[in-house]
Amino acid sequence: MSIFSKKKDGIEGYDFSTVEAREKTTADLFTAAKDWRCEAENDWKTYNDYYNFVHDATGEMKDYCDEHGIPFVPPVLPDCFMQVESQISPTVPEPEFRGRAGDEDSAKAKKREFAVRYVLENNRVSDSNTANERRLVKLGDAYWKAYWDRDMRCGLNEGDIRLKDIPVENVYPDPSCENGDIQTGQYVVHVYALHKVKFAQTFAAELKKLGTNVNELMNSGENYLPTLFEMYSNKDTYKDCIPVMECWYKQPEDYYDAKSRTTVPAGAVACSVLAGGKEIKNIPQYWVSTGKQCQLFPFVHYWRIRDENSFFNKSELFAIKDMIDAGDRKLGNALINDAMMCNDIIVAEENAFAEGSSPVSEPGAVWMMKKNMVNSVRRLGGFQSGAAGIQLTNFISEQIQRTNRNYDTNMGKETSRQTTATGLAMLRDDADSQAEIKKKDRLLGFERLFELIDWLCLEFYDADRMLFIGAQDDHDKPTQIKYNSSQFASQLPPVTDDETGETVREAWTYYPRVDVTVNAGDGVVRGKQATAQVLEKLAAANVNQANYKLLEAELDVLDIPQKGEITEFWESLFAPAVPKEVTDALAGDPQLLQMVTELIGANALAQGGGNENAVPQMQAGNAAALPGAV
Repeated sequence: MSIFSKKKDGIEGYDFSTVEAREKTTADLFTAAKDWRCEAENDWKTYNDYYNFVHDATGEMKDYCDEHGIPFVPPVLPDCFMQVESQISPTVPEPEFRGRAGDEDSAKAKKREFAVRYVLENNRVSDSNTANERRLVKLGDAYWKAYWDRDMRCGLNEGDIRLKDIPVENVYPDPSCENGDIQTGQYVVHVYALHKVKFAQTFAAELKKLGTNVNELMNSGENYLPTLFEMYSNKDTYKDCIPVMECWYKQPEDYYDAKSRTTVPAGAVACSVLAGGKEIKNIPQYWVSTGKQCQLFPFVHYWRIRDENSFFNKSELFAIKDMIDAGDRKLGNALINDAMMCNDIIVAEENAFAEGSSPVSEPGAVWMMKKNMVNSVRRLGGFQSGAAGIQLTNFISEQIQRTNRNYDTNMGKETSRQTTATGLAMLRDDADSQAEIKKKDRLLGFERLFELIDWLCLEFYDADRMLFIGAQDDHDKPTQIKYNSSQFASQLPPVTDDETGETVREAWTYYPRVDVTVNAGDGVVRGKQATAQVLEKLAAANVNQANYKLLEAELDVLDIPQKGEITEFWESLFAPAVPKEVTDALAGDPQLLQMVTELIGANALAQGGGNENAVPQMQAGNAAALPGAV
């Protein structure tokens, strides 16, 4: 380099100012994140092997048997597989947005909550949730990715919010992330395979602008796709796929975007998309409308068992892995000793065996004896029977259950000492209470996901859009709202200096976060048994004008198929009737109409409050009048 060249300004290692700089910086950051993640990758591979019945102890025993020609494949304890599959929670938590004060805040919160529910329904998140649940238990970590997909259709609108579960091996976080929070880092690299036909269709305009094609990109660059969990090697798996690398980063400095002729502030989230080592697309500022408030990467990292000493968290197989090995060894030894008699004691007279021959405990073994010395060799039996090994294996299995708090009773097996229904229920409740901490961290992850989706709705649903959630069955009704993020925007006035009158801060649009708190509650369990239980409680309830609104709210939360019909039936019985001429006269003032309706209802309640027969009531005897009643 010339001694007269000007020294570049900027932060070393984080130069995103040009295409060439972004390509080099992304490659360097990816290498650093990949090296940092090596230890976690080894753990993931081990846990995945144990889940798929590939255990260390049985592998050692099998190698020994193969070396000595013993046709024996040692079995393994199935506890790892059972632990993972029995801990999967298929029910997706439901978002709950609450206004902090006033009816207006509550109405805004419910609209924003509906938008999040729409995104979840539109992406069928319940279908992909089980894959992430399996990763949470098996590997300790899982990721959601929520982003704007311009190719996703939504009726007449082009583009919509896409939600995906992404494998943990495809995400490379910044090694400087704090407390497991992926948002505290300066970058996140996401790599994935995309079929070359799909790639050519998705980036057609970008490829044309660059003057290249997908074939040239496939023949250049490094294949950085992870292959940690490939149980069977198949060279044709990615034959027609091209590796794509997305580097999401925060602008280290103010960046001037020549295309939009605007200056992107430092800290804004940006993205560079690479294929074959070349940049295909660059997004200098992802959050435009909400960028002053939102600087989130479009990823959510969550877990069940937190590891305070590492970004990556604990697998539920971590605590039982060594005991699984001990159980495998004991079970294998017990079975092979019983089958092959290799634990026998042989007593032989001196010089009983022929020259060069010795007792060998192998299938089909031939012992050469000296003449007339056949009866001088005796078998005394083994040190212990196979039953003792099985008993020790059962003991180890009990310790595994005690460690992971996942007892056989949780999976429907009867106990030998506790057989009453109350006792079994208490055992299950005790196990559930000890697993609450794992559920808490999982729910917090879904809270972060719902908040990210809410920001995406505010950012990209900036024009009138009808959000529609269809009916779940014949008895339910579809729901739809008109959503526009401008409904929730507020204007922050400019700030001026009192002495000079100069503008210190320009006016800008912001979205008040104080309106809404996000809470991820347990999902509603739907089924015939749950519906029957709800209807049974309603049949025994004393429904009247004073409490029917509370019961309607409870019914809305329980979300049984017949809730629409039951609610309409209650409204026809108990809702105060407002004269049509009053409704027409106050149609232009909804708030006054609501006030009049409440006054009429309060008056009717006051008049009939002292007489139970003044208002029709639902008694157990006429429960058959309920639509859908059993």
